[in-house]
Amino acid sequence: PEVQLGLLPGSGGTQRLPRLIGIQQAMKMMLTGSPARAKQAKKYGIVDDVVPHSVLLKVAEQFALKRKPEREAPQKSVMNKVLEKTGPGRNMMFKKAREATFAKTKGNYPAPGYIIDVIETGMNEGMKAGLKAEAEAFGKLVMTPESFQLRQIFFATTEMKKENGVEGVKPEKMKKVGVLGGGLMG
Repeated sequence: PEVQLGLLPGSGGTQRLPRLIGIQQAMKMMLTGSPARAKQAKKYGIVDDVVPHSVLLKVAEQFALKRKPEREAPQKSVMNKVLEKTGPGRNMMFKKAREATFAKTKGNYPAPGYIIDVIETGMNEGMKAGLKAEAEAFGKLVMTPESFQLRQIFFATTEMKKENGVEGVKPEKMKKVGVLGGGLMG
């Protein structure tokens, strides 16, 4: 959800996720910031297994004792293979992603554009170049006023969720209520 804070996934996230689940699915997740439920994450290939809480520790121990699991590549249609595995296909895919992203953000949020650029760099020039581009873009984004304000909103809403009201004050019983306004905001 870093994009919702005006940032991009760091620590190699923009480079590892596309290689793990495919460029298109990774871009979709990174650009929207939407989380994947457990079963979705398993289907995408992000996690190896989904188990009930009651057996979690036992299964985790078994996984830790096994050697590194062999991962199957995500199933892709012929069209997706052409888009993700060929130069012209990638160019078209990244171009369309930029167009769709700009249509939604109207250029007001820099993070989505940087996410696409960094993924493209990594997929075209290799992991090392992608990691370098990711680090540079993260450094730029963290200093933008958009990111600062989005982080402020996040922290403010997090604090508001903890709010319990005023201590020592009991609510009065209401006899009459008046509504002032009643416009779009409620």
